Amino acid sequence: MYDKKSYDIEVAWQINEFCNFDCVYCWLHERDWENSKRFVGLQDTEKVINGFNKTGFAWLIHMSGGEPFFFPNFLQVCYELTKKHFISINTNLSHKDVFEFSKIINPEKVDFIHASLHIQERIKCGQVQDFIDKYRVLRKRGFNIFVSYLMYPESLDRFRKDYDYFKSKGIILRPKVFWGEYYGIFKIFDSIFFREFNHFKPIRNLLKKTYPNAYTKKQKQLINFYIEKSSQEEDEDLKFKRNLRIRTVDLNLDKKWINSLISFKGMNCSAGKDFVKMDQTGGVVRCIDENQYQLGNLFGGEVELFREPRRCSADICSCPYVGCRYVCGNTIVGGA
Repeated sequence: MYDKKSYDIEVAWQINEFCNFDCVYCWLHERDWENSKRFVGLQDTEKVINGFNKTGFAWLIHMSGGEPFFFPNFLQVCYELTKKHFISINTNLSHKDVFEFSKIINPEKVDFIHASLHIQERIKCGQVQDFIDKYRVLRKRGFNIFVSYLMYPESLDRFRKDYDYFKSKGIILRPKVFWGEYYGIFKIFDSIFFREFNHFKPIRNLLKKTYPNAYTKKQKQLINFYIEKSSQEEDEDLKFKRNLRIRTVDLNLDKKWINSLISFKGMNCSAGKDFVKMDQTGGVVRCIDENQYQLGNLFGGEVELFREPRRCSADICSCPYVGCRYVCGNTIVGGA
């Protein structure tokens, strides 16, 4: 495998807003799809490829959505990008093209594949075995793939059973801490209707629980135990130590924010220099929290990066995996 010197800069690219799943905890869940466009991604493949190539940099391109595999000509985009760059992908592994991807893409040019197991959606669609089959194919062909399991309140009671089942199939589930609001049996109060009227706000605030703060002591113990267990068993499952660079999405870090959200405010961070965030149309900003730093458009003009790290101004880090990787000194400060 390669080390960090193999690329110059990492970009987190949200390539679309379309997903075939409808997970209740996803930001796409409440979209009014009947009255809005499902943006699957740019249609101009050449513009995407040329946008990265013309910079003269070697990129690590982290693609998420939505579901990246629905991006137009996604396999062609990945194939062309990996000629000069490296990629990584967040995916639910549901698209049929995963099998073809495993055949035509060089695993040495794929930093990692983060496969999210949305168990309720898989059961609803009858596609649990489909997930297992695709994971096995990717592993067999040498891809650095790992599986996350969101510790959503409604999934906590079934996690042990799911962990044991998937382990029996050769898959280690990595717990991922849930960030967000939860209403339980009162979930109707999180609907668009109730959010639009101010006089419902006191009721909503009374009923909602905000995670990760709302995890109980017992739930935190469960999550921490399986963070450690899954990390050890994933290493054992590899059967040998590969010279892998630490993944930007490092699920071992979740134990650092299981009690509360975190902040790097006031600390120097190399986001904007060694890392950037990019939207669907190529607009580049420093990071998701500091989008006031408009650095240009990769697909329609020039991009000007910072020359030195700059202090973080965000009260809460919305992407702590990135924060832990690029903040200079990497000292976590408790947040809300």
